[in-house]
Amino acid sequence: MYAYKQVNDGKVGYVTHMFDPGLHKLDLSTKTYKGFVNVSHYGCAGTFNFAYSSVNKHGFFDCRGTNYTLELDVSSDQIVRKWNFNGVPYVSPDGRFIVTLYKSVNESSNALIASKVYVLAITGDSAPGSAPTLKTPIDIPGGVSDLVFAPENRLVAYISLIYSDRIAVLDLKLHTVTYITGVGSVLSGPGRHSTSRPLIIAGSWIVTPATASSSVAIINAATKKLHGMVSGVPGGRGLVAVQRKVPSPPTSVTGYRYLSWEMLVLILPSALYVMVG
Repeated sequence: MYAYKQVNDGKVGYVTHMFDPGLHKLDLSTKTYKGFVNVSHYGCAGTFNFAYSSVNKHGFFDCRGTNYTLELDVSSDQIVRKWNFNGVPYVSPDGRFIVTLYKSVNESSNALIASKVYVLAITGDSAPGSAPTLKTPIDIPGGVSDLVFAPENRLVAYISLIYSDRIAVLDLKLHTVTYITGVGSVLSGPGRHSTSRPLIIAGSWIVTPATASSSVAIINAATKKLHGMVSGVPGGRGLVAVQRKVPSPPTSVTGYRYLSWEMLVLILPSALYVMVG
């Protein structure tokens, strides 16, 4: 379910469903079902993912069974535009950009077919009803997986990759991509097309598991560089950062124990692996 404070003061939620051709709408304050936004006439067999821009007050979601992203005016629950791409949409913290990650994989051979990023730019001074600007799609080799925005510069996005030992760094202002190398890779193979590589922000760090080498990569978001690798973490598949007051981290990664002001909990297949000070 997706709910945003800017949509009716956070009282309305939209629920996507992979087998329902539309969005279920809920009233969160009264705990009642408000209705169904039917988009079957666009060819949708189901819906995935949802991102909301506070600038043009529209939602964007993936239309399963097509190559479309649909744009929804939440004030009227009407589709106002159909975009000729699909994938997982993310909204920048200022609401000015919708960044969609698209990946296509041959499931039987685990071969990557396509890996792209689509960026919609939304300007606050646009005339009512004007369309966002679709930037030139960017090919990002390696299979895009997850995205987070930099803690200090919200116009910079970090994108994890499935089939690469790199992290892509997307500058939304310049519409350019650079890479951070040496971050390890994740285990993947035929039949594991749903493999993902999560990213988590922990203070000024961005952390991601590298399951192929039983390790975790720590990226310094301020410098856009790899800070170091923590070994001995087999099968990490999720991360949780918990606020905790601890001494500042050492400048060297040798004997690394602290993650700034955070405690990092790695969720393993059968246990919790906790790094604390």
